[in-house]
Amino acid sequence: MSIEDENTALEGTLRREPHGGPPLPIPADHMPHHRYQIEEEITRGGMAIIYKVLDTQMYRWLAMKVLRDGFADEATERQRFLNEARITALLDHPHIVPVHELGFNHAGRPFFTMKLVHGETLDAWIQKSFDATQSFYSIESVLHVFLKVCDATAFAHDRGVIHRDIKPSNILVGHFGEVYLMDWGLARVVQADRLGAPNAELAQALNRMQDPAGMALGTFHYMSPEQARGQNHLTDERTDIFALGALLYHILTGKPPYVADSLEALLRKAREARIRAPHEVARWACLPQTISEIAMKAMAREPTDRFQTVSDLQAAVRDFLRGGFHLLTKSYPRGSVILTEGAPGDAAYIIARGTCQAYRTIDGQKTLLRRMGPGDVFGEMAVVSSKPRSASVEALDDLEVMVVKAETLTTGLGLNSWLGSFVKTLVDRFREADRRLTELQGNLPASAEQVSSNR
Repeated sequence: MSIEDENTALEGTLRREPHGGPPLPIPADHMPHHRYQIEEEITRGGMAIIYKVLDTQMYRWLAMKVLRDGFADEATERQRFLNEARITALLDHPHIVPVHELGFNHAGRPFFTMKLVHGETLDAWIQKSFDATQSFYSIESVLHVFLKVCDATAFAHDRGVIHRDIKPSNILVGHFGEVYLMDWGLARVVQADRLGAPNAELAQALNRMQDPAGMALGTFHYMSPEQARGQNHLTDERTDIFALGALLYHILTGKPPYVADSLEALLRKAREARIRAPHEVARWACLPQTISEIAMKAMAREPTDRFQTVSDLQAAVRDFLRGGFHLLTKSYPRGSVILTEGAPGDAAYIIARGTCQAYRTIDGQKTLLRRMGPGDVFGEMAVVSSKPRSASVEALDDLEVMVVKAETLTTGLGLNSWLGSFVKTLVDRFREADRRLTELQGNLPASAEQVSSNR
């Protein structure tokens, strides 16, 4: 039986089944067959509506996706919908939502059911985080979400499937750490024999979906130049890598790489792919350039200039995370005392913007130790040695710093290992030499002390 005959047979069988349950405040032709009862609408997109439904046989809540009005009778869109269900079901991966059943309701509308995940889309999470802080949020947790999306994408590529619509609204983050790459409606099967279909005929049926010539398929805000130009025959794994770079861009800046007032302007920007680097436009003043460059490489205009595999992109992001650049930031107004001599050391600081000065109080007078600016570090000795601060630090103008907490520094330097013993010994010896120098300065004439402190 061909795939089209199978569709017709399945549709005919389900149409003859009566539907049950109480009346529901939804369009009658969206009603599923008797096994499911619709509780409420979850969301709707351009082609489909997703409902929360009760599976009356298994006594569990599911999500049900139903093709919308205007598409159910269009052969191409109907087949794309059916392919989405079957491709998603064949992509058995922890970060791709499981599909349970494909069928037709009493009005002949195709639907499929899948696991119901309690959470929110990644774009909602990003927006909420930016709105709450009015600054950049800690990116460590969201970059781990990003890596899970990469896992799902890499798995699909290994199975010969290109997603072609990766974006924050198609990523669901659950309340307990679940991450799912959703909506495979525009997926393109490029190597059907790797998909894992039970036989060659089914695999080829999934591969027969033809894209309209010259049509830009995807979401303009995140799409690659080849997609924007309608060169659908050129889309491959690197097309998804571009979208992953655009997703990373949104994570870093709070907005997609393309923003415009009209669809025409958006499409033009997508075709040209002229994008300002995240560190140039981010609201967070000290966005590390390293992660910005990773996003830009993924979004290179030419596919050959991008990361060539998702694994390469993941490796770059993991290296960034291991480098410890996922740090919180704090701002201090001019005149603020950031560290106080004698206080315990619970963090070190990297200056991102502004200047400050370190000083000691000797005989009631401030003795300047050094002035510091962007890129300088202070407060690290007290953290490494686990001893009180040896100096105070004051902001000379508005100051923004990256905060390296004690536990982060301990882990990064391996202070709990044998190497840590060497580092602590060196710091202790430096502090002892510094103490002796301070005592010597205290015995110098005032003019000599002033010269020494201004070196």
